[in-house]
Amino acid sequence: KVGRERRERCHQSLVQPETPDDVTLKADLQIRIKAQIKDVLRRADKLKIPMEIPEAYEKATTEIIDFECEAEMGRCRELMQQEALRIQAAELEKENKQRADEAKARKRRRKWASVIVQGYAKTFLARKILRHAAYKRFMKYFDVASHNYYYEDTRTHAMTWEKPKSL
Repeated sequence: KVGRERRERCHQSLVQPETPDDVTLKADLQIRIKAQIKDVLRRADKLKIPMEIPEAYEKATTEIIDFECEAEMGRCRELMQQEALRIQAAELEKENKQRADEAKARKRRRKWASVIVQGYAKTFLARKILRHAAYKRFMKYFDVASHNYYYEDTRTHAMTWEKPKSL
């Protein structure tokens, strides 16, 4: 497709240029065609083919336009390769960043896991100490008539049917 578009643009520029870019392309193509005519005539003489200037001009024009199309396709291939390399580099960079982010997240989770474990251990120890203190403060008695336990606070000597929360 790129070669076809370039071929049409070159033909259009040679026939009737419309933009300043077409004018410069026409001038460049005409210079190259004049140089190519000599080469075409030289090859025709070498092969002993009778060739007139108009035929040589057509052949040189075709060769130069073909060469221009191939050059344009080469430039497009080069651009596509550069773009592919850029995309691969971007994907590689993205993967590396993702790996680094995952490593940071693992480190962060590990740090917070130790903090959480420490928090649970401290909570467990604090509840154990509180329970031990509650066992010292409250005495548990069984009431035979109601078949329930009641608790006596040893400091205030208050009686309660409800179990203290720390027990």
